[in-house]
Amino acid sequence: MSRRTLLRRLGVIGFATGVKVVLPGAGPSGQPEVLAAVERLRGTATRSVPVRTSIPFSLVGFDLFDDEAVEFRTSLDGESWTSWVAARRIAADGEGPDRGSIEDGAPWRTMTHPVWVGEARWLQVRGVDPGRVRASLIDSVGLSRSGLSRVLTGTFAALAGTPAVAHAAAFRPGVISRAAWGADESWRAGSPRYADDGRLAVIHHTATGNDYTAEDVPAILRGIYRYHTQTLGWDDIGYNFVVDRFGRVFEGRAGGTDRLVIGAHAAGHNAGSIGVAALGCYDSEACVEAAVGESVIAGLDSLVAWKFAYHRIDPYGSTDGGPTIVGHRDVGSTTCPGDLLHAHVRGDDPMSERVGARVFGFRDVPRDSTFAADIAWIAAAGITRGCNPPANDLFCPTDVVTRQQMAAFLARALG
Repeated sequence: MSRRTLLRRLGVIGFATGVKVVLPGAGPSGQPEVLAAVERLRGTATRSVPVRTSIPFSLVGFDLFDDEAVEFRTSLDGESWTSWVAARRIAADGEGPDRGSIEDGAPWRTMTHPVWVGEARWLQVRGVDPGRVRASLIDSVGLSRSGLSRVLTGTFAALAGTPAVAHAAAFRPGVISRAAWGADESWRAGSPRYADDGRLAVIHHTATGNDYTAEDVPAILRGIYRYHTQTLGWDDIGYNFVVDRFGRVFEGRAGGTDRLVIGAHAAGHNAGSIGVAALGCYDSEACVEAAVGESVIAGLDSLVAWKFAYHRIDPYGSTDGGPTIVGHRDVGSTTCPGDLLHAHVRGDDPMSERVGARVFGFRDVPRDSTFAADIAWIAAAGITRGCNPPANDLFCPTDVVTRQQMAAFLARALG
């Protein structure tokens, strides 16, 4: 069999400059088509019988009707089971869309947060009446596809992006686009809404564990996006940005990474806020310690610093009687983003200090300078990065600007 014939049978068509993945059942960006199903459970008053689900699934959420939480476990073969995991209902106070908004009428109030499980085919719940629980299953990995197709998809997903790079000043981090992680734009409803002014950043975590691989992240995001839009009924994914455990920054809600898109992450505080979710964490030491912790925190700091500089939000300032950088628990009835991560937001290691050092990162421009906010903005906008590369921690504010430098500044400013 020729190489070309083999590639065609695998769904990989060669070109002069490389290869294009055209796998069966592929969705946007060559990613696998996302499958979903609703499973009804049965059993005793407080525990269901193990159920082999109608589809293999990688993410699950529950419609609980009366209860606040449910415990569940999963299995791939019906014999070896995971530990019991709690799925908690989305809090009516402080989570989700703003009250009275178009998204507020969606059927999300009895739903739990989605939980990433990786790969499963069996499900069991306890602690609630199974007859009053519906499980929403989502396969965003392509578990129904052949092993070879999944390997190829994972290989290309690994190329989604690289970790965010820290800079002396608030330069824009690399943001992995929605197209790169395979967002199906047909799931969105309506048009993005924007705030006039930026007020604060709200830091979240997600119920996705901390042992995922870099290749898993696009599928996790597709699963959360599918759950938020098609199960909860929100217009788009709730978060503005997501940072994974490798420090990579992903675009969340559509509408422009450099604009103040109104999300659905902290009810009553969505307008003018930047909702950033650390993917996983869930109060785990694995999220904040050692190399992973450094990557997560560096990614969060880099993104928030750039957004604050670009939208002229003071990291040392206050809004609505509180600081401009908060954990989700500070503005809603939730434990999010967990004690351990919250300590790096408002505890002994406050994010305001780290972000402030980046926003006002030029050593020769004092924070109380008349021009400090303007200089931070042009650095964030990419018009100039400083005068002493590669460190770029000096702005040289009194130096003479040449005609060629001014031409470069104008060209960058005007796009």
